Amino acid sequence: MADQAKGKGIALKRASNPADPGQSSRPPLPIRTLLEDEEDGEDYSEVIEVLKQYIKSHERVIASQSSDIKTLLLSLNTLKASVEDSVSAIKNISSTLAS
Repeated sequence: MADQAKGKGIALKRASNPADPGQSSRPPLPIRTLLEDEEDGEDYSEVIEVLKQYIKSHERVIASQSSDIKTLLLSLNTLKASVEDSVSAIKNISSTLAS
C-alpha cells in the first residue's frame, strides 16, 4: 500500500500545478479515496506531506491574485477619478456654451 500511496502522491504533485488555469482546487480522486479509506491502517504521512505542499502552492497563488486584485482596484479608482474630472469639465464647457 505504501508504494500505492507514493504513486498517488506523485500524481498529486503533477496535478497540483497552480499555473494551470484549469486546475481543480480539490485533490485528485485517488488521493481523496485513499484518505477517506481509514480502515486499512496504512501510514499516510507521505500523502499528508504532499497535500501540505499542494495547499502551500495554492496559498502563494491566492496571495498573488490578491495583490493583482489590489492593483486592479487602484487602477479602477484612478480611472474613476479621471472620468469624474472629464464629466466635470464637459459640464463646465456645456454650461459655458449655453450662456
